[in-house]
Amino acid sequence: MPFPSQFLGELQRRSVVKVAAGYAVSGWLLVQVASIVIPAFGWPDWVMRAMLIALIAGFPVACVLAWAYEWTTIGILRDDGDEDEGAVSNVEEAVGDESSLLGRLASWEVATVGIVMAIALGAGLFSLSTVDAARPRHIAVLPFRVVSATEPDADVLAAGLMETLTSAVTQFSQFDEALWVVPSAEITGTMTPSTARQQFGVSLVVSGSMQFAEERVRLTLNLIDARSGRQMQSRQIDVAEGRVIDLQDEATHHLARMLDVHVAVRQASLVHQGRTQDPDAGRLYVEGRGLLRGATSVREIDSAIDRFLQAVAIDSTFALAAAGLGEAYWQKYKRTSDVKWVNAAIWQSQRALSIDSTLGPAWTTLGILRSDQRHEDAAIEAFERAISLDPRASDPYRHLATVYRRQGKIERAELTYREAIARQPEYWKNYNVLGAFYYSQGRYSDAVVQYTRGLRLASANPTLLNNIAVTYWQMQKLEQAISSFEHLVELDSTRASAVPNLATAYFYVGRFNDAARLYDRALGQHPKDYGLAGALADAQVWSDHLADRAPDSYRRAIDLAQEQLSVRDRDPWVLASLSQYYQRLAHTDSARVWLRRLESVVEKESTDVVMSFSIGALYESLDERETAWDWIQSALDRNYGWIQLAYSPFLDDLRRDPRVVDRLQKNDVRSTGSPNN
Repeated sequence: MPFPSQFLGELQRRSVVKVAAGYAVSGWLLVQVASIVIPAFGWPDWVMRAMLIALIAGFPVACVLAWAYEWTTIGILRDDGDEDEGAVSNVEEAVGDESSLLGRLASWEVATVGIVMAIALGAGLFSLSTVDAARPRHIAVLPFRVVSATEPDADVLAAGLMETLTSAVTQFSQFDEALWVVPSAEITGTMTPSTARQQFGVSLVVSGSMQFAEERVRLTLNLIDARSGRQMQSRQIDVAEGRVIDLQDEATHHLARMLDVHVAVRQASLVHQGRTQDPDAGRLYVEGRGLLRGATSVREIDSAIDRFLQAVAIDSTFALAAAGLGEAYWQKYKRTSDVKWVNAAIWQSQRALSIDSTLGPAWTTLGILRSDQRHEDAAIEAFERAISLDPRASDPYRHLATVYRRQGKIERAELTYREAIARQPEYWKNYNVLGAFYYSQGRYSDAVVQYTRGLRLASANPTLLNNIAVTYWQMQKLEQAISSFEHLVELDSTRASAVPNLATAYFYVGRFNDAARLYDRALGQHPKDYGLAGALADAQVWSDHLADRAPDSYRRAIDLAQEQLSVRDRDPWVLASLSQYYQRLAHTDSARVWLRRLESVVEKESTDVVMSFSIGALYESLDERETAWDWIQSALDRNYGWIQLAYSPFLDDLRRDPRVVDRLQKNDVRSTGSPNN
């Protein structure tokens, strides 16, 4: 018989053809079932790919086993190729009934092992593709990528949806103590899972994309392990383009399942509180959030305000839109320093709360506004309301502690900062604010400890790196601090504190021209900042070619500071700055008027170290040496002000005082005269 025919005959005799056909049919059925089951359970795409690879790899194995072995009533026997059809029956006769029973038992054992292995494989895949609900889950929602768009506001909608989903996931933390979410304001547009882990210490990242086509919107959500970069789960959601509100709700529902968060019916109202049922108002709100998130100019903030106003006009009970207006007006005030926007922000925040008094974030926003106005009792009340609504949120605790610090309630402030850490121990910002508190008390070693703890969670966080550099500066590690400031400016010169901090360092080491250049650059980014205008004038005074510009800079600083008085009339920094600027212009009478107002709002026992030293320097400029030295010693006793005392050109006369010389020598601080540029 020709070899091909003989080989085919052997395949048929050994049931290889039957096994191959059965394997193919079974594999096809398994793939069809998996294509339904895998998306239903939210398993990632790699599960299907792994199964296909296993099926393909298993096909030759099944064929080889079919060739080499034969199933019989007594179990699996090796097939040596004997074509004697009586071979099997002869074996059966030889073994007898007992062996036949053992063979059938062996078959059941093999089948049982196969079932157990299948269950183990399924459980393994499931465990790989689900989130461990018992483990702390620290989440960042990254901006959604627009892959194709027929919608002109596609980028705005994507940014807004990212904002609203972040808020929804934040609400999940009320039902799941192991979960916390990075605030959307801290997420940059270019952030990746890796950088999110470095800067915030997250373990999970939600990313995705949006596609606009044929009056439909498709949102793809991905849950990614930030440690390994592995995609754990994925979802696709399709809605009509005009129903962005449905997209919000569907995405929130799917994220809850992906994160294994169980939201009871009575809890669902918390996730959806303050929302609207009107699709047009909902879309305008999402657009407003997106515009406000990406706003780099007053014009873009105004566009966000317009969207919120339209949303409220459509649905007057839309609490979140009113709260968004409050935030937008507050952002406009911070960008323009125009005080009229503060009152608008407060009014809209109060309006939102009159619609829905259970909006915890709105109470926090109102507390921040009141705190900035130094209306401390109103601020405390607002923060306490926010805490009562969501005791696990750390934001109101942080802001409440800051109010206590300003009131001089130091022990209570420290305890409240620690309460914020207890609420969210894996959030870097809680350690940062406690470190800043210790810094304000001159407890630099304690401050470094807290900043370092924050960096363990967020190893590349620029705020923590900057604050450690500032603390090193006060610890007289000047070269290390300046090097750190220069590195931070190289990394991101747009950060509010990066350039001014480097400028201040240059000023105290006598590089006045460089300091003036950097202050001028920072003032260009923040033209309404009176502190930057005053610092620029100080640097110009001592510059070898800019001194003639200093008076105009001081006058500009005065104008900017006075603008703040209508909303911050008891702010000691505004009052102290006005007194100092007038004295720099040799308007001593005006300087003393503002000094008297300052004296009415501060107490030495409760004033932090930075303000204490600044008040002392102010008295020194007014030739009140004894009062000046009293205030400065108050700061020095708490380990603040050594660099300023040793290096400030404005304190050259004070450095000749024997008491100052003695203290500088005892603390091994090298002083300098009026340095030259």
